[in-house]
Amino acid sequence: MDAMETGNVAAEKARARKLFRARRAALAPEARQAQSVAICSQLLPFLHERRMRTLSAFWPLAEEVDLRPLLRGLAASGVTVALPVVVSERGDRPRLVHRAFQGDAALARGRFGVMEPLATAPLVAPRDVEVALVPALAVDARGVRLGYGGGFYDAFLAQTEAMRVAVVFASGVAARLPAEPHDARVDWTVTPEAARAAT
Repeated sequence: MDAMETGNVAAEKARARKLFRARRAALAPEARQAQSVAICSQLLPFLHERRMRTLSAFWPLAEEVDLRPLLRGLAASGVTVALPVVVSERGDRPRLVHRAFQGDAALARGRFGVMEPLATAPLVAPRDVEVALVPALAVDARGVRLGYGGGFYDAFLAQTEAMRVAVVFASGVAARLPAEPHDARVDWTVTPEAARAAT
């Protein structure tokens, strides 16, 4: 992909982010909560079928899918739930590491406003993650995921063999999204209606 093509894709992504952010923002709080409950109901049997011991997920911002009840339940059942922590060492580009969720009281607000496990929580290596739940503004049928543009999850997913699962509201289902070669695709998308494998 040459520089002009890269620039075109970047511009397409920026337009898509604006569109899907607006769609998500237009969701009433009651609709957001109802869809979050439906997504968790889709995820629970899906995850139980995988019989995983270690799951990476995310603690949601106010506008994201609320996975908190699901994550609390999985952790209580003995699953290691790993949450991302943004770190930067010696001025390097910020990156994600994952630490074990040890309850709401063991979380603190991180640099991007996201609740993160405390530094005392055990680290979880990417190789140990069996299923990764990732946030997305939108996902298409090919598994192309539109993130927030930071590249954090592309970098993390490149380090793990975990099954990749995006969770999105109904408004985040896209016909086709722009993609670049380095973009990490997902294996499954879970919406309020269904869990669908990428084609």
